[in-house]
Amino acid sequence: MKRRLTPLLRIAPYLAITLFLSLLLPIAAVIAADPSTFPIRMDRGERVDELNIAIGKSRILVSPANVKQLIVGDPAIADVRLLGKREVLLLGKSPGTTNLAIRDDKERLISLIDVAVGYDLEAIKRKLYEVLPQEEQIEVRAANGTVILSGQVSSLTAMSAAAPSPLAMYPARAGGCSTSSK
Repeated sequence: MKRRLTPLLRIAPYLAITLFLSLLLPIAAVIAADPSTFPIRMDRGERVDELNIAIGKSRILVSPANVKQLIVGDPAIADVRLLGKREVLLLGKSPGTTNLAIRDDKERLISLIDVAVGYDLEAIKRKLYEVLPQEEQIEVRAANGTVILSGQVSSLTAMSAAAPSPLAMYPARAGGCSTSSK
């Protein structure tokens, strides 16, 4: 006597695989994807609201069409280089904002990108922790092209050590940090 499987039991293995993949793939994508390491892909005429980049760091932009002309609004803030027919290297040079216009071989606008260059705050936080591992109440943020440290430290010695640390990574701009005691 043959037993006949119900329709639900016949598709159960497929449902289990589908459920497993639907749960696993988004997790794998989040683990693997660090957006700062991937090239930025542009669509023709797309305007990226703002591309943030740290001083001394670079990003690769991949164009949907061959690139002929690159125009940076303020070359003191960012620099660009054509790496290939469709790849552009963008380098942050100094704090500020500018824009980048990318044109194709017929001088049509491919993309216009606002670029904000600033300090690498995560790297500064790591550097502060290396210099002052016991000082956990120091906050780091950026405003108007400078790095602001706020919070409490245990002594004037710690404050003196913390003040130059953030900009030690940026020797050409070592004047942008100040301290005050209350």
